[in-house]
Amino acid sequence: MLIVDDAVDSGNTMLDVFDFISGINDSCDVKTAVLTTTFTNPIHNADFTLYSKIIIKMSNGLWMQDKWYQFMT
Repeated sequence: MLIVDDAVDSGNTMLDVFDFISGINDSCDVKTAVLTTTFTNPIHNADFTLYSKIIIKMSNGLWMQDKWYQFMT
């Protein structure tokens, strides 16, 4: 099973979803994927990440990237 989200910040939500899905069927191989990981050390790191420390946002129907500043992590 692949859990996909737009971002991992602290990692709390991704860990909750991961634990919930894993608890339903412990023989299921669960992987996670995100567009971006914004925090330096989230409690759950996605298995697949497109960007690190980048905010991705939609503006006028186009994807844009902003640098994620160190004070936010």
